[in-house]
Amino acid sequence: MSKRPRVFVVVLKFRKKHRKITLIVGILMISIGLFAVEHLVLNLTAHSRPAPTFRISETAVRNHKINLSIASHPVGAVVGDFQRLSSFKNTKFKTVALDNCTSLHILNNQDSTHLGFEENSFAYILSLNGGMTEKDCSLDKIITAYGKPNQSVVLAGTAEHPQELLLFYDGGSKPITGSASTSPSARTNTVLPISLAQLPHTACPSASTSLNIIAHEDDDLLFLNPDVVKNIKAGNCVRTIYLTAGDAGNNDLYWQSRERASQAAYDYMTGNTSFWVHRTVKLAEHQYITVINPRANLQVSLIFMRLPDGQPSGAGYSITGYESLKRLKNGDVRQLDSVDGTSAYNASSLVAALTNLMKTYQPTQILAQTPYEANQTLPDHSDHITGGQFVAQAYQIYHAQVAAAAIKFYTGYSIRVNPENLSQTEAYDKRMTFFKYAQFDSAVCKNDRECNGSPYISYTHRKYVTGDHNLAL
Repeated sequence: MSKRPRVFVVVLKFRKKHRKITLIVGILMISIGLFAVEHLVLNLTAHSRPAPTFRISETAVRNHKINLSIASHPVGAVVGDFQRLSSFKNTKFKTVALDNCTSLHILNNQDSTHLGFEENSFAYILSLNGGMTEKDCSLDKIITAYGKPNQSVVLAGTAEHPQELLLFYDGGSKPITGSASTSPSARTNTVLPISLAQLPHTACPSASTSLNIIAHEDDDLLFLNPDVVKNIKAGNCVRTIYLTAGDAGNNDLYWQSRERASQAAYDYMTGNTSFWVHRTVKLAEHQYITVINPRANLQVSLIFMRLPDGQPSGAGYSITGYESLKRLKNGDVRQLDSVDGTSAYNASSLVAALTNLMKTYQPTQILAQTPYEANQTLPDHSDHITGGQFVAQAYQIYHAQVAAAAIKFYTGYSIRVNPENLSQTEAYDKRMTFFKYAQFDSAVCKNDRECNGSPYISYTHRKYVTGDHNLAL
């Protein structure tokens, strides 16, 4: 009997010894075949609709921004082109696909009125750089169909030249019929940047304007109140500037939620039940701020500069390159870059920005945080102190150029060891306002039980004004 070829014998022995490996190889071969078939089907399908012009990696970045934005700003549905939504997968959000800019996908077989676009909130994904079913989809076309959005987020591109936008319609759609009654810039001023001169609602209908300039989103509630709410109840206009994003070294979702928290607090203080309108204002090249106000409410404006939180010591956080107001003031860093990536300020341009905002709002009084340590044994947050110093510098320039406005500085962390000096009613209102804010800030206690014994409760029973220090900075 003839012998089997030597190689064949080796293979047989290998198979007997390693049948598991052979099985795995077989499975891999089948998987490769299935992948090839799937790839062929996808290529054939791609010819039925235009392929997106942006790369998958770019789309993933954009989708991440959408998820973050809607997590901090919930809406009833996410609306967009069928092709664009096919790359956006999130079961937490209802999605509504369109065949073009404004027509629902044919599979839905219904018009927008049945989806409640007129009454319910939604966010619209608008791609302006190709890859959409309808190539000539434009911002003006969307505004004509749905009305002006109350907020927008740049998903790709720049503020002035966006490639993709997320448009928020918290009040539902309000289509513009017939000829536009507003100028092109007014139609888009909640999407594209405007100048300070174009910013509406800067003049106060009443006699007085209080301009609050603070470091973080809860500083006005913990250290300036009850003076903020007193100004609101007196009918005065209140404009609050937040120097930093209050990010505390966290991601975008955290600081975006803190901005939402401030809205909730001011809703409580004003009794507002409407949504907020957001505008991007260009102060100078590579310097933008976000200004928001309740719809149809001229009394309140919140202004976000979104500079990096410097942490209590002023050392900064690694996620923001260890930048801080303190390090900028001391000359340890040359500039601060906003956490949203749109702006950069050096020390002199930050003072100039604050001075220009004072000139724009023309306050009768300015409330800020003390530029000096009030208690050496209980240090304040570096952002409070250094922020107060930048405000004082801007005030000196403003005071020399414009009619006098009083300035008051408020003590921060150390007030908790001072005697209580608010009435029970004032302390209760201050605490309830803070709790409205706290529902959106994951880092703070949210009610009396959680806050029992915490510094937050101590702050709500106190308010200390430290004077103007003669502004000898």
